[in-house]
Amino acid sequence: MRIRFTTIAAIAVTVSSLLFATVATADAPLKVGIIWTFSDSDPGTQAFDAGIAAYMKMHGDTVAGRKIELIRRDDGGLNPDLAKRHAQELIVQDQVDAIAGFVWTANAIAAGTVALAAKKPEFVSNATALGYLEKFPNMTRYSFTTYELGQAMGRYAAAHGMKTAYSIYSNLQSGVDASNGFAETFTAGGGKMLGTDAMPLGSKQFTSYLQRIKDAKPDALWLWMPAPLGAQPFLQAYHSLELDKAGIKLLATGDLVEENSLKSEGDQAIGVISAYPYSAAHNSAINREFVRTIRSIAPNIEPNVIAAEGYDTMNAIYAAALAQKGAFDYDKTMAALKGLKWESPRGPVELNPATRDIIQNVYIRRTEKLNGKLQNTEIETVPMAPTR
Repeated sequence: MRIRFTTIAAIAVTVSSLLFATVATADAPLKVGIIWTFSDSDPGTQAFDAGIAAYMKMHGDTVAGRKIELIRRDDGGLNPDLAKRHAQELIVQDQVDAIAGFVWTANAIAAGTVALAAKKPEFVSNATALGYLEKFPNMTRYSFTTYELGQAMGRYAAAHGMKTAYSIYSNLQSGVDASNGFAETFTAGGGKMLGTDAMPLGSKQFTSYLQRIKDAKPDALWLWMPAPLGAQPFLQAYHSLELDKAGIKLLATGDLVEENSLKSEGDQAIGVISAYPYSAAHNSAINREFVRTIRSIAPNIEPNVIAAEGYDTMNAIYAAALAQKGAFDYDKTMAALKGLKWESPRGPVELNPATRDIIQNVYIRRTEKLNGKLQNTEIETVPMAPTR
């Protein structure tokens, strides 16, 4: 009998402890550590925080009875050691339920080693390189890869009568991926690549590259260049050397004509054809609300793809918490995220249950001026393209 009473007492204590833990979880804030390059003064990068704020303004700052608490850490740029240290502090000291963010792939991976060991979900908002999610079963991603953008544009160019192309890119891995993706589908569609050049980072001298391209006489120039790396002088040189008048169409990823850079680029951006998973001009009710909300929160920031990444990251966190009625168990969170579907400002999206990467539309856009303002108008859609 003594053993039986001891067992009953032990069970009672265990049940009591579980009930207390459940109440404590329900009352406790849901803590999310955000590791991002907050010190980057570029409005395009700062749009991420505005996207998070827009989601919380549109959907509330509480989910399943738990207040959302965001704990922000600045990684200062490409700095995996600092990102790893931030992840350790967030998990051990701040006891976050999850970590999120990451501009840079190396930072996401460094933090991911810590998060995986601690069995914490990592919501990768950007970090667009190929091939690393398969090594981190705790990760889901909400961005894109430049490889898939290149593939979309390569198909578009081949289908629209462009027979020859020349690719050029800022010398980072994303540029290599964009160039390879384009060449793969363009040549598969019957096109011919006439050359490829990698430009040194930081260089603002593009004349020699563009003259070589003009001499090669391709139908199209395929470019990967984030706007802060020199979009304005590149576009100026493109027009000064009259590549447009020579009939060489300028094709690019949306990085070139990101919404926060269009004002400085001016009318020389008109006519650029770009591939991207988002445009502020996307025609949907949820995007119009998103754009209005962003502008009410941060009037100096234009809604862009990074803002949409912030929105979608928070949507996934809320969805995982709702599926568990406020809890945030690691295994149940990862199970809830696989195959998750929702309507984003960018359009319909879902998480691939096999890869935990996003499936989304890729839009072919043309930069135009409408009512005195430049915008990226969607002209074709590649529906629900899996990120790779």
